[in-house]
Amino acid sequence: MATDNETTTKNNEQVVDDGNDLVIDQIIRIVILSSTVQIICGLQPMEIGEGDNKKTIGYYLHTPCVLTTSRADDGSVDASMTPWIPGSKDRVVPVALGQVTTVVEPLHNLTEMYVQNILVPTIESKESTSVNAIPDALDNSGTVPIYQPNHIKE
Repeated sequence: MATDNETTTKNNEQVVDDGNDLVIDQIIRIVILSSTVQIICGLQPMEIGEGDNKKTIGYYLHTPCVLTTSRADDGSVDASMTPWIPGSKDRVVPVALGQVTTVVEPLHNLTEMYVQNILVPTIESKESTSVNAIPDALDNSGTVPIYQPNHIKE
């Protein structure tokens, strides 16, 4: 019997995607704030209420980075990503709905850039930090890396 499940290999183990887990490409968005700053992040709605009374009152921005882009003469996109609030250890930042102008899906290449150069190093850094370690105010091992400009083709 055929199913819609996809089987992939991750760390030499088979992983079955049954459609119930969030796919990272589906939650990464560019959020344009009322200040016109563009933020690339994992986006989760902040909601209150239940059922038909559910209302979005804001968003949780996961590992937010300022996205700076420009178009080159050849039509490609130059992009750089830097931590939105570099002085904070918080990886999830709540933002009120009134501060968000719009939310858009990033180009596939920007999503790949964000995942490979921001999320993966952040997760690896967090995993390598000992669970029993006492946090140090000057310890920046959990900081979000700065991803410098990259020339990408659409």
